[in-house]
Amino acid sequence: MRLLYVGFSILGLCLNAQAQPADDPVITKARAGVTKNLKDPASARFEGLVKRPGAVCGFVNAKNSMGGYTGRQMFVYLPSENRAWVLEINGLDVTRGIALAETHCSGVPGF
Repeated sequence: MRLLYVGFSILGLCLNAQAQPADDPVITKARAGVTKNLKDPASARFEGLVKRPGAVCGFVNAKNSMGGYTGRQMFVYLPSENRAWVLEINGLDVTRGIALAETHCSGVPGF
């Protein structure tokens, strides 16, 4: 419950940041890193992608195993590790994902 509260607290932070163009190679790698964690990668809809120093932050909505969309979920991608954390999917890894979001995504609208 506390973890969920922290996750929603991060969502509440809103400062100014600008979305990045889709043709940026780091953004492309972030999308690929996120989609490999999804049940239906082809259904992924990305929003609010922002490239920060050392990370890409954003949101993804994709279909689950029942065929319905899960709703907007936060993600953090670290180019240095070529790894993405979709905060509601990665199970035990969610604690690290939240810490990464706090470190790299503070100031991104919606985080």
